[in-house]
Amino acid sequence: MKNFINTLLLLCASFSFVGCKDFELPEEFVAGQVTPDDKPTATGTITITDVSTATATLKYNSELADKVVFHYISANGSYTFTGVKDEYTFVAKLPLLKANTKYTCFAEVDGRRTKEETFTTKPHSTAEPVDLGLSVKWASWNVGATSIDEPGGLYGYGDITETQFSNSYKYYGQNSIWGGSNDIARVKWGKNWRMPTYSEMSELKSKCTWTWKETYYEVVGPNGNSIHLPICGYRDGNSTRYTYRLYYWTGYMGSYSSYYYSEYYYPYTLYSNDNNSISLSYGNNTAAFLGFSIRPVYSYTSN
Repeated sequence: MKNFINTLLLLCASFSFVGCKDFELPEEFVAGQVTPDDKPTATGTITITDVSTATATLKYNSELADKVVFHYISANGSYTFTGVKDEYTFVAKLPLLKANTKYTCFAEVDGRRTKEETFTTKPHSTAEPVDLGLSVKWASWNVGATSIDEPGGLYGYGDITETQFSNSYKYYGQNSIWGGSNDIARVKWGKNWRMPTYSEMSELKSKCTWTWKETYYEVVGPNGNSIHLPICGYRDGNSTRYTYRLYYWTGYMGSYSSYYYSEYYYPYTLYSNDNNSISLSYGNNTAAFLGFSIRPVYSYTSN
C-alpha cells in the first residue's frame, strides 16, 4: 500500500510539471491584463470645434455610453460640463471661456477618461461701429465674438474676469456699470466702447424694425442700415437655457420693490418672448448672476 501511494504521488507531480511547462496564455489575454495601478482609459477622442473668444464646442462619439462629462482646465480654474446626447454624439457647448487662454480638456465616459486635448481661445476682437440713424452707433457683433455670425460670450453683470459661474450676487456689479471700471465692453474693447444705457437700448427697440430670422434678429435702423443680434439664450451657472430666445444686458440698473422686498436693484435687459416680440425690463428674471449677451455702443472719448 505504501509503495502504491508513493507511485501515485510521483505520477501527479510529473503531470503537473508537464502541464505547466506546455501551457501558455494567449497573446491577446496577456496584452489585455490590467494591474490595480492602471487607470482605465476610454476609447476614442474628443473633437473640438467652433473655438472663438468666449466659447468652444466639445464632442465625443459613442453608441454605447450612457453619460459623458467633459472636463476643461486652465490657469483660471477647473470646470465640468455634462454632454447632451444627439443620436450617437455627446455635445458640450462651453458657455464662458476666458479670451486668449489655453485649455486642457478630456471626456469622462462611464468612469473612463479619454486622452487630453488642448485648445486656445481667440483674443478679443473689436467690431466696427454701425450707424443706424440713432443717437449712438452700435457694434456689428457681440463681446466675445469675432464676426457677426458668432454668438459671443454669456457674461454675468459686470464680470470683467470672464470666469464667474457663481449664483452669489457679491461677485457681480451692484450698481449701474456703463462707462465704468466694471463695464465689460469698455474693459475688453477699449475706451471708445461701452455697454448701452437704458435709453439707448430703448431707442434701439422702439425706433428700429425687428425681424426674426430663427438664429438671429435683423435690426434695421431709420436710415436703412442694419445689425444682427444672435439668439443665444442665457446662462445660469454652467447651464445654458432658453437658447431660442435673446437676452442682452444694458449697463443700467433700476430699483425693484415688491410685497416681500423693500428695494432691490436689477439690470435692465432686452429680451425676446415666445412669440418673438421684444421687451425691455428688469426684475427677478434679470438677476446679475445670470449670463447674458452684450452688444456695445460706440462712444468715442479722448480720456
